[in-house]
Amino acid sequence: MEQLVKILHNVGNLMEIIHTARTQNVSTWDSEALQRAHDWTKYFEQVYKKLYQKPVFVSKLNKHMKLQYQGVNTKYSLGNLEVNFELLGQARKILLQSLLQNPYLSKALYGQVIQFYQQFTPTEDEQANQLVQDTVKYGQNKSAVLLLATIKDELSQSVSLQSQHSAPSLSSKEVYVHTEAVLLCQNLRRLVERDLPKPKIQKTIEDKLDEIVKASQGIEVIAYMMLSQDAVMANDTTPEQYRSIVLPWLLQKCTGNQSSNSPVWKLPCHVLSQLSGSYFTFFKAYIAYLVQWGSVMSLQHDEATKTQFWRHSQDPENPTFSWGRFVQSFKSLMEGPQFLIETVRKLLHNLCHHGNQFDSDTNTDSEPSEGESRNNLKVWTELQQTIQQTDT
Repeated sequence: MEQLVKILHNVGNLMEIIHTARTQNVSTWDSEALQRAHDWTKYFEQVYKKLYQKPVFVSKLNKHMKLQYQGVNTKYSLGNLEVNFELLGQARKILLQSLLQNPYLSKALYGQVIQFYQQFTPTEDEQANQLVQDTVKYGQNKSAVLLLATIKDELSQSVSLQSQHSAPSLSSKEVYVHTEAVLLCQNLRRLVERDLPKPKIQKTIEDKLDEIVKASQGIEVIAYMMLSQDAVMANDTTPEQYRSIVLPWLLQKCTGNQSSNSPVWKLPCHVLSQLSGSYFTFFKAYIAYLVQWGSVMSLQHDEATKTQFWRHSQDPENPTFSWGRFVQSFKSLMEGPQFLIETVRKLLHNLCHHGNQFDSDTNTDSEPSEGESRNNLKVWTELQQTIQQTDT
């Protein structure tokens, strides 16, 4: 009887721990508090192992646990978790899963949560797989991204985007971006499935995107979300519903008076190429941007080295407008789908022969001088030659 009373008293501590791990109060925890909570769950796992072969005792314990801690009888609500003997055996897993779901846990403690997962022995769980599974199943945006970014080695081995032999390990940044993109995709999917007016859905999505784009790698997350196939299901039009909202937002960010400084154009060249291959309206905007870029490239002379090089006349020190990136932008397009390759080839052919004047959309009100026209033709000719040389 004494043992039963002691266990029941300690179950109260467990209830408080799990309850706190699922509420805003977890923000008050420090490293020591988290360690104590974890130690308590390990203690109850040992209790479970010692008692699970004693059915009479377990039956009594179950009865008293339900009377004392189930439903209205306790101040520590555990939601849909059933308070019984089995809860003790799952205490550690429930604690860690609760922490994964809680956005109020401080960033400093996420690494400690990962370490706790790594303490699972192979006979109990495969730690990397368990962490990935729980993160995907239970993780909210904040916790899932931080955790998956930290366990990049495990994720690279467990969730390979290519074949096992050809795929390189993902960097921390790549895991962060890809994971956040998948989670954003899932969140937008859930949003458009809600019974809300379309204007309300559109406004909510646009506000969310405006918030994300301010963050580090935010525009990359949005871009990869637009390229992600993770949430695309057979005969499911939901992705098209939210992408039809995201695409105009994306285009608005990269067109207009300040388009040359848009964060969209600072994305990696291969990402811009993939977006172009997936969305024709984006491709047209990207081509207009590249043509405008070429129109302000000027040939510079270095007297010391007696060499010539191309620089952006309006922002020469900006690496985003370097000659190397200019060339790579076109090369990436030439590595895309066949329709991109053919379109870019025809574009370069026309630019080499007519400069920017063949496209009425790029014309300005004033006619360029003869020197400007020659310079304009030369930049496209050299670009085409550079691409051809690197392809051979």
